[in-house]
Amino acid sequence: MEKRDAWGAIKEQWRSLSVNEQVSAMVVAAFVFGYLLWAAFTTGETHWATHPFKNDLVKYMDVPETMGAGEPYLKRKVLIIDVSSKAVDTELSSMLPDSLRATRPEEVGSVVLVYCKQTTVGYYSSRNPLAGGMYNAYRWECNVTLTDEDKGVCLGKWVFKGGPPPSETGEGGGSGSKPTWDIVTYLLSLPRLDQ
Repeated sequence: MEKRDAWGAIKEQWRSLSVNEQVSAMVVAAFVFGYLLWAAFTTGETHWATHPFKNDLVKYMDVPETMGAGEPYLKRKVLIIDVSSKAVDTELSSMLPDSLRATRPEEVGSVVLVYCKQTTVGYYSSRNPLAGGMYNAYRWECNVTLTDEDKGVCLGKWVFKGGPPPSETGEGGGSGSKPTWDIVTYLLSLPRLDQ
Protein backbone atom coordinates (compact mmCIF):
# COMPACT_ATOMS: atom_id res chain seq x y z
CA MET A 1 0.00 0.00 0.00
CA GLU A 2 2.88 2.37 0.77
CA LYS A 3 4.40 1.89 -2.71
CA ARG A 4 1.09 2.65 -4.38
CA ASP A 5 0.75 5.86 -2.30
CA ALA A 6 4.29 6.93 -3.22
CA TRP A 7 3.67 6.29 -6.93
CA GLY A 8 0.35 8.12 -6.70
CA ALA A 9 2.08 11.11 -5.09
CA ILE A 10 4.65 11.20 -7.91
CA LYS A 11 1.93 11.10 -10.56
CA GLU A 12 0.00 13.83 -8.73
CA GLN A 13 3.08 16.06 -8.58
CA TRP A 14 3.79 15.45 -12.28
CA ARG A 15 0.27 16.50 -13.20
CA SER A 16 0.64 19.70 -11.18
CA LEU A 17 3.56 20.83 -13.39
CA SER A 18 2.93 23.11 -16.36
CA VAL A 19 3.54 21.76 -19.88
CA ASN A 20 6.80 23.76 -20.11
CA GLU A 21 8.02 22.31 -16.81
CA GLN A 22 7.15 18.78 -17.97
CA VAL A 23 8.99 19.27 -21.27
CA SER A 24 12.01 20.71 -19.43
CA ALA A 25 12.05 17.76 -17.04
CA MET A 26 11.89 15.28 -19.96
CA VAL A 27 14.74 17.06 -21.79
CA VAL A 28 16.91 16.97 -18.67
CA ALA A 29 16.08 13.29 -18.10
CA ALA A 30 16.93 12.46 -21.74
CA PHE A 31 20.23 14.35 -21.46
CA VAL A 32 21.18 12.57 -18.23
CA PHE A 33 20.21 9.18 -19.69
CA GLY A 34 22.21 9.89 -22.87
CA TYR A 35 25.26 10.98 -20.89
CA LEU A 36 25.13 7.87 -18.69
CA LEU A 37 24.77 5.67 -21.77
CA TRP A 38 27.71 7.42 -23.48
CA ALA A 39 29.85 7.12 -20.33
CA ALA A 40 29.03 3.43 -19.97
CA PHE A 41 30.08 2.68 -23.56
CA THR A 42 33.22 4.79 -23.73
CA THR A 43 34.67 3.86 -20.35
CA GLY A 44 33.32 0.33 -20.55
CA GLU A 45 35.19 -0.35 -23.79
CA THR A 46 38.53 0.73 -22.34
CA HIS A 47 37.87 -1.11 -19.08
CA TRP A 48 36.81 -4.26 -20.93
CA ALA A 49 39.94 -4.28 -23.08
CA THR A 50 42.34 -3.35 -20.28
CA HIS A 51 40.89 -5.48 -17.49
CA PRO A 52 42.52 -8.84 -18.34
CA PHE A 53 45.92 -7.09 -18.53
CA LYS A 54 45.45 -4.71 -15.60
CA ASN A 55 48.01 -6.39 -13.35
CA ASP A 56 50.59 -6.79 -16.14
CA LEU A 57 50.49 -3.45 -17.98
CA VAL A 58 53.54 -2.05 -16.18
CA LYS A 59 55.50 -5.18 -17.07
CA TYR A 60 54.43 -4.95 -20.71
CA MET A 61 55.43 -1.27 -20.86
CA ASP A 62 59.00 -1.98 -19.73
CA VAL A 63 60.99 -1.77 -22.98
CA PRO A 64 63.93 -4.18 -23.08
CA GLU A 65 67.31 -2.58 -23.83
CA THR A 66 68.45 -5.65 -25.78
CA MET A 67 67.71 -5.44 -29.49
CA GLY A 68 66.68 -8.64 -31.24
CA ALA A 69 68.72 -9.90 -34.16
CA GLY A 70 67.26 -9.91 -37.65
CA GLU A 71 64.06 -8.49 -39.03
CA PRO A 72 61.05 -7.62 -36.85
CA TYR A 73 58.18 -10.11 -36.62
CA LEU A 74 54.95 -10.77 -34.77
CA LYS A 75 54.75 -13.73 -32.43
CA ARG A 76 51.46 -15.38 -31.42
CA LYS A 77 49.00 -12.59 -30.59
CA VAL A 78 49.60 -8.85 -30.24
CA LEU A 79 48.87 -6.52 -27.33
CA ILE A 80 48.84 -2.82 -28.29
CA ILE A 81 49.28 -0.36 -25.42
CA ASP A 82 48.69 3.40 -25.50
CA VAL A 83 51.63 4.66 -23.43
CA SER A 84 49.96 8.00 -22.62
CA SER A 85 46.87 6.46 -21.02
CA LYS A 86 48.67 3.32 -19.76
CA ALA A 87 45.84 1.22 -21.15
CA VAL A 88 45.12 -1.08 -24.05
CA ASP A 89 44.87 1.01 -27.24
CA THR A 90 41.32 0.08 -28.19
CA GLU A 91 41.38 2.08 -31.43
CA LEU A 92 44.40 0.26 -32.89
CA SER A 93 43.53 -3.09 -31.31
CA SER A 94 40.08 -3.06 -32.87
CA MET A 95 41.69 -2.73 -36.30
CA LEU A 96 43.58 -6.03 -35.89
CA PRO A 97 41.95 -9.28 -36.96
CA ASP A 98 40.70 -11.45 -34.08
CA SER A 99 43.36 -14.03 -34.94
CA LEU A 100 46.07 -11.49 -34.10
CA ARG A 101 44.53 -9.49 -31.21
CA ALA A 102 45.43 -10.69 -27.69
CA THR A 103 42.50 -10.76 -25.27
CA ARG A 104 44.20 -12.64 -22.40
CA PRO A 105 47.74 -12.42 -20.96
CA GLU A 106 48.61 -16.00 -21.90
CA GLU A 107 48.07 -15.15 -25.59
CA VAL A 108 50.59 -12.28 -25.70
CA GLY A 109 53.69 -12.94 -27.77
CA SER A 110 54.27 -9.43 -29.13
CA VAL A 111 53.75 -6.09 -27.41
CA VAL A 112 53.35 -2.86 -29.36
CA LEU A 113 53.81 0.36 -27.38
CA VAL A 114 52.34 3.46 -29.03
CA TYR A 115 53.00 7.03 -27.92
CA CYS A 116 51.22 9.63 -30.05
CA LYS A 117 51.48 13.39 -29.78
CA GLN A 118 50.54 16.37 -31.89
CA THR A 119 53.34 18.64 -33.07
CA THR A 120 52.87 22.17 -34.36
CA VAL A 121 53.82 22.37 -38.03
CA GLY A 122 52.36 25.77 -38.91
CA TYR A 123 49.82 28.41 -38.05
CA TYR A 124 46.46 29.70 -39.22
CA SER A 125 45.57 33.38 -39.13
CA SER A 126 42.22 34.33 -37.70
CA ARG A 127 39.65 35.32 -40.31
CA ASN A 128 37.94 37.56 -37.80
CA PRO A 129 39.67 40.96 -37.87
CA LEU A 130 38.36 41.71 -34.37
CA ALA A 131 39.69 38.48 -32.88
CA GLY A 132 43.12 38.62 -34.47
CA GLY A 133 45.63 36.04 -33.39
CA MET A 134 47.07 32.86 -34.76
CA TYR A 135 45.99 29.24 -34.31
CA ASN A 136 48.17 26.15 -34.40
CA ALA A 137 48.22 23.67 -37.27
CA TYR A 138 49.02 20.20 -35.89
CA ARG A 139 50.34 16.97 -37.28
CA TRP A 140 50.20 13.67 -35.40
CA GLU A 141 53.42 11.78 -34.74
CA CYS A 142 53.36 8.29 -33.20
CA ASN A 143 56.39 6.50 -31.78
CA VAL A 144 55.91 2.74 -32.02
CA THR A 145 58.01 0.11 -30.24
CA LEU A 146 57.67 -3.64 -30.87
CA THR A 147 58.90 -6.21 -28.35
CA ASP A 148 59.01 -10.00 -28.17
CA GLU A 149 57.47 -10.71 -24.79
CA ASP A 150 58.90 -14.25 -24.49
CA LYS A 151 62.49 -13.41 -25.42
CA GLY A 152 62.48 -10.03 -23.67
CA VAL A 153 63.97 -8.20 -26.65
CA CYS A 154 63.07 -5.05 -28.55
CA LEU A 155 62.40 -5.84 -32.21
CA GLY A 156 62.27 -2.28 -33.49
CA LYS A 157 61.25 1.33 -33.04
CA TRP A 158 59.54 3.47 -35.69
CA VAL A 159 58.00 6.90 -36.06
CA PHE A 160 54.76 7.22 -38.04
CA LYS A 161 53.58 10.65 -39.12
CA GLY A 162 49.94 11.43 -39.69
CA GLY A 163 48.43 13.43 -42.51
CA PRO A 164 49.13 17.13 -42.90
CA PRO A 165 46.70 19.58 -41.33
CA PRO A 166 44.09 21.13 -43.59
CA SER A 167 45.26 24.15 -45.56
CA GLU A 168 42.41 26.21 -44.07
CA THR A 169 40.09 26.07 -41.10
CA GLY A 170 36.93 28.00 -40.39
CA GLU A 171 38.27 29.48 -37.18
CA GLY A 172 40.69 28.00 -34.69
CA GLY A 173 43.36 25.34 -35.01
CA GLY A 174 43.38 22.26 -37.19
CA SER A 175 44.93 18.83 -37.18
CA GLY A 176 45.76 16.18 -39.73
CA SER A 177 44.69 12.56 -39.37
CA LYS A 178 46.38 10.13 -36.99
CA PRO A 179 48.55 7.49 -38.68
CA THR A 180 46.47 4.62 -37.30
CA TRP A 181 46.05 2.84 -40.66
CA ASP A 182 49.77 3.20 -41.39
CA ILE A 183 50.66 1.59 -38.06
CA VAL A 184 48.22 -1.30 -38.45
CA THR A 185 49.18 -1.84 -42.11
CA TYR A 186 52.84 -2.05 -41.11
CA LEU A 187 52.13 -4.50 -38.28
CA LEU A 188 50.08 -6.70 -40.60
CA SER A 189 52.94 -6.74 -43.13
CA LEU A 190 55.36 -8.28 -40.62
CA PRO A 191 56.08 -12.02 -40.76
CA ARG A 192 54.25 -14.17 -38.18
CA LEU A 193 55.97 -16.59 -35.84
CA ASP A 194 53.28 -18.64 -34.13
CA GLN A 195 55.65 -20.59 -31.89
